[in-house]
Order: sequence, then structure tokens, then C-alpha cells
Amino acid sequence: MIEINLGGKVRGLRFGNYAMMTYNSLTTTNALEIKELNEEYQYIDFVRDITYCALKAHNKVKGELSDFTLEDVTLWVDEMDLGNIEIIVKAWTDAMTSSEYIKKSLDAIAGEGEKKK
Repeated sequence: MIEINLGGKVRGLRFGNYAMMTYNSLTTTNALEIKELNEEYQYIDFVRDITYCALKAHNKVKGELSDFTLEDVTLWVDEMDLGNIEIIVKAWTDAMTSSEYIKKSLDAIAGEGEKKK
């Protein structure tokens, strides 16, 4: 978990399985995908989405209601310094490589592949 000042207060961001599932739901991707970057979905959109999902995950774990919207997070990320962007992306990347959610999805896909043989 990391803490960053967003929207005028220090907020926790939790990068774990719940954040990843929220990202997949938000971006209509599966557990092994990051939405493809293009003209319509750029790097800053990705940063906004993972920030939003990590904020939501933190609130879920803490049992707190979210006092922000995706639009709020869009504004916060737009004003964010590069150092915090790098911290968030690194935390997301680290979580992706150690996630039980990802591992279970890989196992399920491997099992489906074996059934097809």
C-alpha cells in the first residue's frame, strides 16, 4: 500500500487482487491484459484507471465509502507530478507479477489448454 496526497488529502492506494479485478471490470479486459494504448486510450488514461482502482481497493479493505469519482481521479492524475506517477505504475507492475488473481487465471487458462489437447 502507498499513500499519496490526492484531492487535498492523503489517500491510501492498495495494489492487489481487488484492484486488478476492478481494473478488468473498468476497462473490459481479462486478468492477463492491460488495455491497449492508442489514440483513444493513452498512458495517462492507464495511470488514471490504476489509480482509481487502487483507491477503490483501499476503501474496500478499510470498509470506507469512496468520496471520489473517476472524473475526480482524472483531475488529480492530470495535476500529479511525474514522481508519483512512477510510484503508482511501479506498485501496479509489482502487484501484477505477484498476484494470486493473475496466477489463478493463468492456471485456469493452462487447464483449458490441456483439455483441448
